[in-house]
Amino acid sequence: MFEKDKEAYYEPLFNRDITHKVVILKLLYNKIDGVNIEQLIAATGLDRRTIYKYINQLNDFSLKVYNKEAIVYSPNNNYRFLGNKLDLQNLKVAIIESTPIYALVKLFLSNKTVNLHTFCVENYIG
Repeated sequence: MFEKDKEAYYEPLFNRDITHKVVILKLLYNKIDGVNIEQLIAATGLDRRTIYKYINQLNDFSLKVYNKEAIVYSPNNNYRFLGNKLDLQNLKVAIIESTPIYALVKLFLSNKTVNLHTFCVENYIG
């Protein structure tokens, strides 16, 4: 039903949470009629509670970016992505920008020196 993401260039750079959020977002975007929870479980290999958690987190990102939720539960028991392709890309960018690796790259590009110890403390990296 769902094929593996061929554009998963980001997988080695980010943790599983980020990768799973992007995969769920793309699955929902690609199915106009929506996707039910069982299909999301089968496509991602995640459990039901984790998918609910990721959907809530994706909606939190959407609220920050668009002041509205991007994923809704429709009357036909499916989750649907309400945005267009630009909305999808903007949410993916917001997700990526929230990661420590993005913050580190941005820090390296904008400063002559970087204190890694301070960076790790500020980003809760052990």
